[in-house]
Amino acid sequence: MVSKLGFTAAILTLSALLPLQAQVPKPSDKKPGAGAAPALRFSIYGAVAKPGSYQLKPGYRLSDALSCVAGPMPQANLTIIRITHASRPQGAPQKVWVNFDDFVMRGKPSGNPLVQADDTIYVFRNKIPPPRLVY
Repeated sequence: MVSKLGFTAAILTLSALLPLQAQVPKPSDKKPGAGAAPALRFSIYGAVAKPGSYQLKPGYRLSDALSCVAGPMPQANLTIIRITHASRPQGAPQKVWVNFDDFVMRGKPSGNPLVQADDTIYVFRNKIPPPRLVY
């Protein structure tokens, strides 16, 4: 079994492969140009390093959203992440449960869905605290 510290390292390694951190505009830094795709806004809370509201370009995924917030915290439970899609024509928000661990450890694309406009992402904490390293 891999520790949650290993998951965090895997996500940080994954985020290094994704062209994201420098390209995510802050609301005050956004300067729309001709033909530029509008950024979509999403919120992310829970066991992440920097919770809050952010912007991403359309087509970005959950892994990109986690990279925006400097990754999950060590006590994050990556097997149960809730994404609430607020922008739906039918009106009622839709809750989707994602196992991001399936994407990180097994490469399953279902564990890394697209982030949509006005999504709210919540990363749950483990009930059991991570083990402390003793030197």
